[in-house]
Formats: sequence, structure tokens, C-alpha cells
Amino acid sequence: MPNRLQWEPRFSVANELLDTQHKGFLEQCNALADCLDQTDEAGKQEFTRIFAELMTSARAHFATEEKLLADYGYPDLEDHRSEQEEFEFLAAEIMTTENFDQNELQNFLALWWAGHIIGAARNYPDFAALPHHLSSIESESSQMQPGITVPVAAGSIAESETCVSGACRHGCT
Repeated sequence: MPNRLQWEPRFSVANELLDTQHKGFLEQCNALADCLDQTDEAGKQEFTRIFAELMTSARAHFATEEKLLADYGYPDLEDHRSEQEEFEFLAAEIMTTENFDQNELQNFLALWWAGHIIGAARNYPDFAALPHHLSSIESESSQMQPGITVPVAAGSIAESETCVSGACRHGCT
């Protein structure tokens, strides 16, 4: 039986970008569950497509998350990197349609992402909530100047942000 997940406010890491990505993983896990309700070949093919998208999204998510946490001086960054490496190993060597049936994969992914999201909600909010850092991830610049507006992609979480912190870990003064 598929494992369906619903977003709850307690899963928030207080960073809109990461919360949006985490919500997307829950949606992808639920879409995989929907594919399991289909018994035809089209459902199996759709499962394979969504599974591949989820793996690609996971790699991009971990890179974003790592950059954000590194910029904040997150003290458990090595633990985060280990989690990333574990997921990469599982994705490359174990979580394959050759090793597991689609129902087992969906259940594993739903539980893995639930664990990651709940762990992030418990550990990241103090390091991920400052909105002026969000722009530095989305912009080309790795440093922000105090009082300087940094443009980001149109339609992104914030179309521009201004670094106003006197204690910014990006070196802003």
C-alpha cells in the first residue's frame, strides 16, 4: 500500500525556498503513490519518469541546502553532507527499479523524505530563516553589500532583498 504524505506547518524550516522544495518532495512521493493506483503500462512509465525527476530534484535540493547552511555557519554541516552522501549511495546503488518493486520504492522514498523534512524542521530554523541570505543563493553574487538590493530571478520567492544585518555571515557590515 502506498505511503501518502501531507505537508504540516510543523515541517517548516522557516525558509520559504527550502520549505517549497520540501513540499515538492512530498508531492512527488504522492504522485508516485498515484502511479501505483494505475495497473497499466502507462502508470509504470509515469512512475519511472517521476522517480527520475525526484532523484534530479534531490541533488539540486541538497546543493541548495548545503550552500544555505554553510553560509550560516551551521554547526552540523558534516552530518548534512553525510546524509547527502547516504542518499546519493542509496539512489545510485540500491533504490532502483531493478532492486525493488515500485511499491517498495515509493514507501521507502516517502519515509526517507519524511525523516529528512522532520529532521530539518527540528535542526535548521535557527540557521535558515534570515531572508536576506535567500537572495545570495539565488543570485550570481556570493557576497552582498549592506543596503544594496540584489536582484533575483523574476517569480522567485523574493524578487529582491536587501542585506541590512550588521552581523551577516556573508561579511556584510
